[in-house]
Amino acid sequence: MNIHEAKAEVKVNHVAEALISNLKAAIRKSPTGVSFVSLKNYESTTSGEVADITINVGVSYFKAGEKDVKTLENTDLTKLSTDEFSVVDLEIARTALINSILKPSKNHSNAQKDAYTIICEGLKVHNKEQEIHIFAQAVSKNVIVKGEYKTVYSRHATLVKNYLTKQLDLRRAKFRNYKLSNLQGLKVNGVQF
Repeated sequence: MNIHEAKAEVKVNHVAEALISNLKAAIRKSPTGVSFVSLKNYESTTSGEVADITINVGVSYFKAGEKDVKTLENTDLTKLSTDEFSVVDLEIARTALINSILKPSKNHSNAQKDAYTIICEGLKVHNKEQEIHIFAQAVSKNVIVKGEYKTVYSRHATLVKNYLTKQLDLRRAKFRNYKLSNLQGLKVNGVQF
């Protein structure tokens, strides 16, 4: 057995079991396999921001990437160029974004496989921390307490990719990883946790 086939034994308490069961049921019941989930008072680990967040669980990250590739391929970059970002800059960024979707880093992918045990689409357990995470598409956020955001100094190439991602409203950029321990409440199919 190689390391990627090994599965960690995951032990969860009765509340976590009920949550996992309800999330799976919500995704199964949905005709599209997608379900809205409300996270209450979620506190960001990095900034300390506290917010109520609505997410879409069960959305396929892979399919979102396929749609992003089509959007990128069909975009007229001349309409998006600015004084700061030329058409050449945008073309380089577009190519880099498409390549990152079509040919993801094997090292990053393997690290993710080694770090988590997948329960179902969008729900996983961090093997080392034994922490349940929800990986889902963010839909909306209502900030309750502003956090402290570090100043980020990005290279020009990164700024161009971020600009293109925002202008084209690319779907994969909306996916986030949420730790269950960072929230005070969760609502799935009308059931409050």
